Amino acid sequence: MNTNTLSIGLLLPNSTILPMSRDFERGMKSALRELSEQQGWEIEIIPEFIAEGSREKADSAINKLVSYHDVNIISGILSNRTINGLSEKLEKSKKPFLFNNIGEHVPDPSLFGEGIYVNSIHTWQQIWSMGHWAASNFGPRGMFLSGIYDAGYSFSSMLNLGMIAADPQAEMPFAIAPVASPGSLADVKSVFQYIDQFSPDFLFATFCGEEAKIFLEEYIRLGYHQRLPLLGLPYLLQPIDKADQFVVYTSVCVGEDIGEDDVKKTLENIKNPFSMLGYESGTLIKKALKGNPIKDLKESLQGIDIASSRGKITIQKGHSGEANKVYLVKNTIQGEHSKAEIVDELKTTSFQDAALLETINLPSSGWYNPYPAV
Repeated sequence: MNTNTLSIGLLLPNSTILPMSRDFERGMKSALRELSEQQGWEIEIIPEFIAEGSREKADSAINKLVSYHDVNIISGILSNRTINGLSEKLEKSKKPFLFNNIGEHVPDPSLFGEGIYVNSIHTWQQIWSMGHWAASNFGPRGMFLSGIYDAGYSFSSMLNLGMIAADPQAEMPFAIAPVASPGSLADVKSVFQYIDQFSPDFLFATFCGEEAKIFLEEYIRLGYHQRLPLLGLPYLLQPIDKADQFVVYTSVCVGEDIGEDDVKKTLENIKNPFSMLGYESGTLIKKALKGNPIKDLKESLQGIDIASSRGKITIQKGHSGEANKVYLVKNTIQGEHSKAEIVDELKTTSFQDAALLETINLPSSGWYNPYPAV
């Protein structure tokens, strides 16, 4: 292979919620355009579609990219759980890997072997911070509301850990919306019957797509928006037809070098996290190749950093969320109009926290697919 040819294998899951893989690939190509147009590199991107992103599909795709295509590097979107499960095999391949995700599972950084790097927005860390803030400001009873699919990640355990860190007496009742048949929407409205039964101080909802819209419309119709604070992931923010104004608290994760004023600008840039992650991955690869032979790409990636819209991104073995800040975002919504305001920097967690470390070895769901690949 010519030293001016770069071959990248991309693992791309399918999603009926967001065009996550399309956006990721476009972001990466945009970042690498300078490498081809100005520096004369021939760039070959080989996509491998891995359906919902199961461990088996990812394993098969990686085998093909390594054994048949002999790519220089493998990137794309994989969950932390899949990465951890395949880490021993990945390390033996001797290839560099630069994976991306929203951080739906708490990772085990000790399993990120040599040449395995992860770029993430660390949703697990953000939810811990929101749980801590909500328990401190609204009360110790936070209710977790979710569909079966969304409940299969670290969202509930991180919410609970954050709440307990704020108040050891905190409790987290929950309600999971059932699915009548495979492929159908969850019965979102069914969770509301349990709210008055448990009398929570606040709600945390993880619905997305059409289910998020159904949830928000029912939340307003029943009048809960007037008396019960609502927190969630940014994917909960869907335009709805209701005229009532309501508030949803979300969060944003940025680097330590970003100040509060810059976070406001960051909010606009990260509305599409997969495009951003793709662009960052392309930029990291481009920087790793600067002045370094392609055969040393695995070593060149270690420790490099780039300036991103969310602050400095550093690629290090075993690095996962240590140098981050989390900010609370207040989203005021009325119909199709919304306004996002930065409220405050939140207390957060890292792998120095013994309670967090204990969760790594606890039983978890069987979900290997990256969020929201379904």
